[in-house]
Amino acid sequence: MKNAIAAAAVIAAVFAAAAAAQPGPSPPSPAYPPPPAYPPPGYPPPPGYPRPAMLPPPLPLAFVAPGLYLRGDAGAAFSADTRFRDTNFATPTLGPGVALTGDGGRSALYDVGIGARFLPFFRADITASCLPSLHFSGGDNIGAGSANTARIHSWVGLVNAYFDFPVLTIFGPMEPYLDVGLGAAISS
Repeated sequence: MKNAIAAAAVIAAVFAAAAAAQPGPSPPSPAYPPPPAYPPPGYPPPPGYPRPAMLPPPLPLAFVAPGLYLRGDAGAAFSADTRFRDTNFATPTLGPGVALTGDGGRSALYDVGIGARFLPFFRADITASCLPSLHFSGGDNIGAGSANTARIHSWVGLVNAYFDFPVLTIFGPMEPYLDVGLGAAISS
């Protein structure tokens, strides 16, 4: 019986040590409300706080009405290997078979237009362009040694259709497009 009492005491001591090693119930925490969203709605974030990546949509050059836009472009034109020949044989200027070949020079290029966006991926416009000051300098093809110069003014009218393909890149939003145009030019 002594052995049974000793064994029970050892088992009780082992269980008491194991029970003492267990953490007790934690005291109840005070009921604090959750923190509010930061920054609060309607307030701008403080400096250094990350902002959401939002870019404003691109604005047209001039706003006319929803979907309509005006455009204006400027640039330069370069002309090389320019060739002239007579097309009016009733009153020939150069003579039959004579052609002038040379350099057309360079000129400023001005362009204005009005257009509209019809669908998110389709827009069209009408443009008028002017090359006011090309300067031709060249010679004839018959070897007479004549040097010829001329000042050329050119007007171009186009109807253009654009198919837009907006994409988001690592550099930000980009909008490549396919352009189809039909028009006419008058040079004098």
